[in-house]
Amino acid sequence: MTTPEDGLLRRMDRLERQVRRWRVAAGASLGMVVLAGILGAAPVKEIRTKKLIIEDQQGHIRAGFMVGSDGTVVVGLMDGNRRTRASLFVHENGDTGLSLADESAKPRVQLTLSGGAVGDASVRVNDADEKPRGELRVGADGEPSLQISDGEGKLLFGAP
Repeated sequence: MTTPEDGLLRRMDRLERQVRRWRVAAGASLGMVVLAGILGAAPVKEIRTKKLIIEDQQGHIRAGFMVGSDGTVVVGLMDGNRRTRASLFVHENGDTGLSLADESAKPRVQLTLSGGAVGDASVRVNDADEKPRGELRVGADGEPSLQISDGEGKLLFGAP
């Protein structure tokens, strides 16, 4: 013998099954929409920002691309101890350079090119105390020069 409650229970079971089916269908539909959006998305052609910082897996800064307040574009590369070891820069006036630093972050080798009227190109080598010890320069006129100094700045050799 069936009671009115049995009929009500059957209807509730049927409604609950329908709700489950609708949830599965809605989830699948949403998943397909998201997948279609990911697969059909056009590649990014341009990214604009004032500063780009790249971090390693531990969240430490390892590289940075930025424009300074004076308009100088700088690319800095850091070691695992967060010290800047290499910097590439371009000033607004056209001067460009590359600086390589030791493990104390002191610049040891610098390559520069003047973008102004002078047009000099030079390579400078510093000691661990950041004192210039050697410099090779070629002027805008094509004239080369070489200077080698001691730790006190005294010229040991110069040509011409």
